[in-house]
Amino acid sequence: RRKADEMHESFIKYNQDAEKEHLEFVKAKNDLRDMEKAIFSIRTKAKTTRKKEKESELQKMAEDLFEKFKNGEQLTTEDLLILQKAGLL
Repeated sequence: RRKADEMHESFIKYNQDAEKEHLEFVKAKNDLRDMEKAIFSIRTKAKTTRKKEKESELQKMAEDLFEKFKNGEQLTTEDLLILQKAGLL
């Protein structure tokens, strides 16, 4: 009987330790998920910023080319494609 009680106490202790480790694992897993969400958000914002900068640069270039066009200067095919992408043609 005494040995059974000792074994039962040992079982309970190991069970509590296992539950504690499991809770720490779940917390670490949730922290990792939160970090992944933050990284995704940062990457998305950076991508959006780069896209806006590129569009802004394209728009400025297109406006300059449009002024050349209005002044009667000759444009290349590439210039016309830039104007078309910017929606000025």
